[in-house]
Amino acid sequence: MIYRDIIRVERRSKREAELWYPWPLPKSDPAYTESKDQAQLRMQSDFDDELLKKYMNELAELLQLTVEELDQIGNEGVENLWNVPPLTE
Repeated sequence: MIYRDIIRVERRSKREAELWYPWPLPKSDPAYTESKDQAQLRMQSDFDDELLKKYMNELAELLQLTVEELDQIGNEGVENLWNVPPLTE
């Protein structure tokens, strides 16, 4: 269950970062440039990292674990091919 919570947190941070910094930028926009497109992707990635850190800290506090323990559980889930919750959750 903790592994599923970790996956949900990861998806949440990614989804929110994509909403705040949509990518790719539409090439049909007259203001489009490749450098703006690359900057948008960097901002999305940085915001995702920021949100993920925040949400993992909140999850760790809620579960009375450390972030390092959550990382270990997450790594174990990946290494052992644990089931990932459906995207609809």
